[in-house]
Amino acid sequence: MDALKRELLEEIGTEKFDNIQELPFGFYFDFPKDVQEKSGFIGQEVKLFLADFYGTEEDINIDMDEISNFLFLDKEEFLKKLSFENTRNSFLKLIKNHKIH
Repeated sequence: MDALKRELLEEIGTEKFDNIQELPFGFYFDFPKDVQEKSGFIGQEVKLFLADFYGTEEDINIDMDEISNFLFLDKEEFLKKLSFENTRNSFLKLIKNHKIH
């Protein structure tokens, strides 16, 4: 969890999270061929975590070298933005199992 907290601080500029838990599922995706050739990696495994954010939007300071876009979305808007079926299925499972409103 220390690595996750470090990443949150580095990339979004806040440590205002608690109740962090790793979820028992995630997903994998293959990079497009041009990215595979450039990076030398075939794909990426994504682990999912659930945490309570107790700060405000003003506490967030995005590292734009790491994250190109950031916004708060409600559940429906978030699901509409997911372009990969396996990603959407993972988050639907998260929403159902953790009764996220």
